[in-house]
Amino acid sequence: MTRSITLAIEGATYQGSVAVIRDAEVVAERTLQAEDGGIPRAGRGERLMPAVSECLDEAGVRGSDIARIVCGAGPGSFTSLRVAGSVAKGLAAGYGVELYAVSSLLLIVSGAQPPLPNGKYLSILDAMRGEFYSAPIILRLGLPVQPEPPTLISAAQLEEFRLRERALRVVEGGRTHPCVDP
Repeated sequence: MTRSITLAIEGATYQGSVAVIRDAEVVAERTLQAEDGGIPRAGRGERLMPAVSECLDEAGVRGSDIARIVCGAGPGSFTSLRVAGSVAKGLAAGYGVELYAVSSLLLIVSGAQPPLPNGKYLSILDAMRGEFYSAPIILRLGLPVQPEPPTLISAAQLEEFRLRERALRVVEGGRTHPCVDP
């Protein structure tokens, strides 16, 4: 098999997620959940490796098939990012492949299911205490571009922005399925 497989690991939120991508198609994915089905606030590290294993098994992928590993680089939960980054780095070293750190805000838009149409988006992640990490993302021909670095905005600023910039859709990460404003 040609090494065209990407293993993606995202840990910017408390949930975290794993995906196996063949060329540009997601062939297996998992969102980490607590035992009760809710969002895990602790123990996400112990759930990440089983999720990776399940995705690889579901996709019929062996370690030798993996061409690269992509890991969300934040902004987001420090502990979750550290755990995901450590797992990604260990797997990349073990498989002998390149590791790419990618903006988690960019991954939210590019990894949305179903795929989002071309256009302008504001990608946001809950930073807690009434604040959000945010960055504009532009999708052109299915390829995402983040023209500006992330910023921290308040809930009031986000609401103001939604009212002022109606053509720009907001995509919120940290949920099983991103919430996209119409």
